[in-house]
Amino acid sequence: MVSKYGDWLNEIEVCVLPTCAAAGTHDTQRPAEEASTSTQHQHRKDFEDCSKRSKRRRLAELSKVDSSAINSLLDDSSRSNAASLNFNTDEVLSLINETKLTKHQYLVVKNFINAKSPNALPSYPKVLEAKKRCYPSQEFITESSAEVELQSLLDHYLI
Repeated sequence: MVSKYGDWLNEIEVCVLPTCAAAGTHDTQRPAEEASTSTQHQHRKDFEDCSKRSKRRRLAELSKVDSSAINSLLDDSSRSNAASLNFNTDEVLSLINETKLTKHQYLVVKNFINAKSPNALPSYPKVLEAKKRCYPSQEFITESSAEVELQSLLDHYLI
């Protein structure tokens, strides 16, 4: 049996341990659910001094603790990010202009994002209203000409 698994048993394991409250100490006690029935609390050996089986058991314990902590952090951050993921019409208009999105492309992106975070992107008519606000206010357009007052044009570009 040893000859069959000899190569595996001779491998070197590298493990990363979380830092303890007091730097350099690894003498943590077992969690309450795994506490022994004896009245004395035994301190754990340093990780380097443990057997391979003990190292694997400790790593399994750490992975359980770490995965539950990571999952709770991800849940908390996804809730807080979802609440703060609302874009105003000017930001969306800028995005549409920079990426040259068509109306259909914007609606596809909007539906995808709003499925994860409702009301994150404004409706397309609201984006069009923001676009109209970007034009100078005093403009006169006919079939043969277009006139814009110089002051409103300057005000538009200086703002």
